[in-house]
Amino acid sequence: MKISLNYANFNKALDALKKEYEIHAPVEVPGIGNFSDTSVIRYHQIDKVEDICFDRKSNFFQQRK
Repeated sequence: MKISLNYANFNKALDALKKEYEIHAPVEVPGIGNFSDTSVIRYHQIDKVEDICFDRKSNFFQQRK
């Protein structure tokens, strides 16, 4: 079974899930890479699908509490 969602519908689903869960995804964080002008991919709590970095891999993994 395949489900197709646009950004608006995915963000609505995230809003519903955020009421009970913390949603974490890979996010690009600028300025804290190995050099001053580089960015790094880290897992952070997200509010919308546009925050997710799909095109680069993270060097770190999500830590569990």
